[in-house]
Amino acid sequence: MAYRALTYASHGPPSQVLRLVTLPALPPPPPNTVNVKFLRSPVNPADINVIQGVYPVKARTNLNESWIGGNEGVAEVVNVSDGETNLKVGDRVIPCTPQLGTWRARANIASDDLVKVPRDWSLKRAAAASVNPPTAIRMLLDNPSDGWVMQNCANSGVGESVVQVARHLGIKSANFVRDKGKKVDVPGWGAGTVEERLRDLGADEVCEYKDLDVKAGEVAKMIKAKNIKLMLNALSGPYTTAMAKLLGQAPRLVSYGAMSLEPLSFPTSLFIFKGLEAKGFWMHRWYETHSRQEREEMIRTVAEMGLREPGGKEVSIDGHDVVKEIVESKEKVFL
Repeated sequence: MAYRALTYASHGPPSQVLRLVTLPALPPPPPNTVNVKFLRSPVNPADINVIQGVYPVKARTNLNESWIGGNEGVAEVVNVSDGETNLKVGDRVIPCTPQLGTWRARANIASDDLVKVPRDWSLKRAAAASVNPPTAIRMLLDNPSDGWVMQNCANSGVGESVVQVARHLGIKSANFVRDKGKKVDVPGWGAGTVEERLRDLGADEVCEYKDLDVKAGEVAKMIKAKNIKLMLNALSGPYTTAMAKLLGQAPRLVSYGAMSLEPLSFPTSLFIFKGLEAKGFWMHRWYETHSRQEREEMIRTVAEMGLREPGGKEVSIDGHDVVKEIVESKEKVFL
């Protein structure tokens, strides 16, 4: 059966380089591989950056001199190679190797590059299980918090995961967003404000970046009083610097993004007098440096957390406006 895929032959703006193409039917799977049918695949900001050519990794799958987009997705095994023991027909799987190209209806993938997920997971939850939840889990498990974590971009995919994982681990969270009164409508949750959504997920404090402009304000006093020692940063820029100044003694700041596209700088005094430790985290590197067994254990940990289904709208990969939907949508897209 022929199938559709979103591909690009060169880097550039997705609206200009992405193409919806039809590819020939897959042959039977060669040894140590399986044929899968993708059921749902999210579109993440990093996917767009890969297409633009500004991300530090490239797509791995090249067909007919074009790359296939997409890093995450959930698929069903429809055929297995002779002697395959890890997977069977009917298993639901997600990639555990980055950048395999998930924006396609069918694929032949090495079984070692896939891990099983529970069949009772919703398609959206399974499709988005390999990046955002593990990023939150690793940052919270691998860094001492002393009971509190502070983060920016709290209403992002990782941010919402951090709130839920922190609550599961008994860690309280102080969350910064641009506009906590902004109206949101999340499928499966309903309509409300950003603050209502975060508090329903388990947030203890929800603050706005503009509160940081008042150094002696009530928000600054409240955060300082908590002696927070772990901060997670996906924003960078001056607001992150202002947040770091509110941390307690011997704090650790973990950066995993820079959505502001601004540099991150700190006064030297934070390092000398507070003992600030600043480091980075990249889930891609974690996958590259850990075994299949450790990746499987990571997915089991995600399952144990019982995280909510992520919000976002579904778009058919066969739709003639699929590229437009990806580029112009103001909410997360699932293919």
